[in-house]
Amino acid sequence: MATIRENQKNGKTVSFRFTVCLERDANGKQIRRYTTWTPPEGLAPTKARKAAERAADAWENEARAEYQKEKEAKAQGRAYMLPPEKRHDDFVSFVNDNWLTLQIRGGNAKPSTVAFYEYMSKTITEYFQGAVLQEISPADIQRYFIYLRTEHKSKLGKPLSPKSIRHQYVTLNVIFEYAEKQEIAVTLMS
Repeated sequence: MATIRENQKNGKTVSFRFTVCLERDANGKQIRRYTTWTPPEGLAPTKARKAAERAADAWENEARAEYQKEKEAKAQGRAYMLPPEKRHDDFVSFVNDNWLTLQIRGGNAKPSTVAFYEYMSKTITEYFQGAVLQEISPADIQRYFIYLRTEHKSKLGKPLSPKSIRHQYVTLNVIFEYAEKQEIAVTLMS
């Protein structure tokens, strides 16, 4: 059975993190799958937990079926890609674990470039905490830029400059271009 962990913000449960161990590899390391599920608005905490348990069971069955397809494809010498409509990658995990690690730090970027993208991605990941990469829409990105112009303040308590907002735009564009290149999501920005 999948394990369920609550993700809380300001003392309220905002989502649930599901983890399932599918099996162990040849070295004994667990092969796991993860997803984040957001309960419908207005549910009492106990009802949200029950709904999360039902959703975790359904997701676990789906994850196990996809894993079997993946194993069969590997046994036949083919690569298996999860269809984009079935992917539910956590945006923050994608940015921190894939994009920053593989594309930025793992590439030939200068240390100043790495530091720039690490700094820019902090604000982005704070805003999109709990979001699913494939479910971020152009409207969500527009709301993010409205937030940057109206509500977000710099460390000194001042609004961001147009240049800083442009840097945020460039960083988001690079993130989504990498996601598209990896066939994880489609490009939302241009």
